[in-house]
Amino acid sequence: MDNRIIDYIIKWTRLDESLAHKQIEEYIHEEQERGRCRQAVLIARADYKAVQTDFLREIANDSGGYQSWLAIAFSFIEKCLFEQAAFILSKLEMQAGLNTKSKLALGNCYGSSRNQEKAIETLLDIDPSLLKGLQDFEQYALLLSHCGKISEAIDMLNTLIEKEPEHASLYNNRACIRTKLTGIQNAKLNIKDYKIALTKSPSRLETISGTRNLANEYKKLGNHKATSRHFIRCYELSNDETYLFFNSLTTLQISQLESGWEDYEYRLKNLSLSIFAQNIDSLWSMSEWSKDYEIVCAWEQGLGDTLFALNYIHILDLLEIRFSLYVQPPLLRTAIYLAGRERVKSLTLDKVPGLLKSIDENQKILPMMSLPLLTKTHFQTIKDGHAYNRAYIDENLISFWGSWLHSLNMADYILKIGLVWQGNPQAEQGPLVGRSIPLSKLHNILSIKNCMFVPLQHGTSTQDIYKAGYDHLFPYNIVEKLVKIDLLDRIAIAKCLDLVITIDTSSVHYCGLFSINTALLLHYSHDWRWGWKQDISPVYPTVKLFRQETPGCWDSAVSQVTQYVVNLLQSKTIHHFDT
Repeated sequence: MDNRIIDYIIKWTRLDESLAHKQIEEYIHEEQERGRCRQAVLIARADYKAVQTDFLREIANDSGGYQSWLAIAFSFIEKCLFEQAAFILSKLEMQAGLNTKSKLALGNCYGSSRNQEKAIETLLDIDPSLLKGLQDFEQYALLLSHCGKISEAIDMLNTLIEKEPEHASLYNNRACIRTKLTGIQNAKLNIKDYKIALTKSPSRLETISGTRNLANEYKKLGNHKATSRHFIRCYELSNDETYLFFNSLTTLQISQLESGWEDYEYRLKNLSLSIFAQNIDSLWSMSEWSKDYEIVCAWEQGLGDTLFALNYIHILDLLEIRFSLYVQPPLLRTAIYLAGRERVKSLTLDKVPGLLKSIDENQKILPMMSLPLLTKTHFQTIKDGHAYNRAYIDENLISFWGSWLHSLNMADYILKIGLVWQGNPQAEQGPLVGRSIPLSKLHNILSIKNCMFVPLQHGTSTQDIYKAGYDHLFPYNIVEKLVKIDLLDRIAIAKCLDLVITIDTSSVHYCGLFSINTALLLHYSHDWRWGWKQDISPVYPTVKLFRQETPGCWDSAVSQVTQYVVNLLQSKTIHHFDT
């Protein structure tokens, strides 16, 4: 690959995208080449799958280009495209091997893309005696942190800072590693480090990164004004509208809904935030919409987001808006119960391009999380609506699962409680970091007598429960049965229980949607839907909120839920004996 192309690609990764794209196109036009320079165009158009295909073809043909592909891998790293960089670096390692610097980069790419097993494997393959220079040691410390060796990584950076106190990235990386630790004190130390890094390295790119990091740390502390101020500053520095979306999460959390919903639309500018990003004109004018159109409302994020959006079915009916729903396959039966079979279809990722092409002139595609802006609703509108009265399940289905639970000697217990303690680890980023709780932290709740506990979380295995030492509370036949059922059956079981204790995952949304008595254990830096200081959900009247008082510490919230269960048990016991 021509060196000029490499220069253009690196320019592109350094926020000079439009200039680099123009230069690449001009170069190809001048040279009339459609061979290897094709990758540069694909990169400029963010078509990384095609880049990987071309790369594999070149490797298979042994046509060289090692240094060029290495440069592309490092340009991917600068753009935070770690999976693509790891793909190329791993293949280059198999072909011709990697030096220590490139191995460190590969290990950190694995770590940044949450592949800890591969990160550890790479760490074991690196000889520390071959580390040369500050950058190698700095990257080695980052790799240690990705492999779970947090204190060792911070100690190494402390030593490096003593030797090179003017090196800004050391402070920045120390704070980044410390973000894996919880607690207010760590957040304050991170803010201090990020501020030092900003004073020592005032470059535009690093100023944007540091300002973003400061916003995230202030968010952990609940300092909404500082959070918003720093995200707005990021937008001013970068002109990247994604920062307006991040700011909207703060404004929504403190119930500034009108501006929050408008800025929330900017998620559609970023592919990692919505499956429809860059595929539609996301910010189409709501004023151009009329009731002559049918809304084609399609899922775009996680199961919980889709369940939240299903609150709007009744509001759309009240507003006489014609609509159809496209939901994830696991939610199909549930959505049909809420909206009717004729208005609901399932949609998988590979079918999205086909859906976009099928829209006719009388339809408007609408990502589900744009419904609040379209309907101009507030939390109270949903809460006061009739959606909850319409969220029902066939009594025969509830009766079936009630009989099954009864066959497990459920009558021997006064309280029947559902439990969800672990979310999908792959989804735990941003406001979802720290939402899961170790089962052992619920020991005081699980020790309450006369309570039957039913694991409701998706994918629970007997191994998870045995490892925690609570297999005596969850009979094997319950766990194995619940692993195989779908969401609607899980909801029917929850309707048979007295209480569901859950973390912030899809379970709290189906419990709220179907008016199930729920205790939500809420981590400190939580999602915007739960407001800031309320005890009852601003959206779901049957969901009570038990919040962490300090980041990462569950003791107070668990203690409050324990007391809530005890009180519920006492009132149920009186009723039980009266009966």
